[in-house]
Amino acid sequence: MTVAARLQAVLTLLSEIDKFNGTLTLAEETRPDPQGKAVAVDVLYAGLAQAWFVDKTATFAGVGVPGATGWNWTPRPELASAVARAIRVYRNELPAAFVALPVELP
Repeated sequence: MTVAARLQAVLTLLSEIDKFNGTLTLAEETRPDPQGKAVAVDVLYAGLAQAWFVDKTATFAGVGVPGATGWNWTPRPELASAVARAIRVYRNELPAAFVALPVELP
């Protein structure tokens, strides 16, 4: 691969990272619940800075923050209702509304 091709690949990657970092993104993933069982959750990422997750029953929820080895996830069941509401707003299932979610700063 030529130097120009490598530089173009790096610039494309940086552009995609910047694009992701400036948007909300919804993903379906699995997280271990307090008993260690894998649970399907919806995860709402706020760029590369913060994430919130909730299961389909809106009983298991938590937050994620980036760490040195990847995302660090903390269960926060008291956030289930708010996270579920934020995701429904994101999906246009509810009218746009302010939904308070906690943000952890490094």
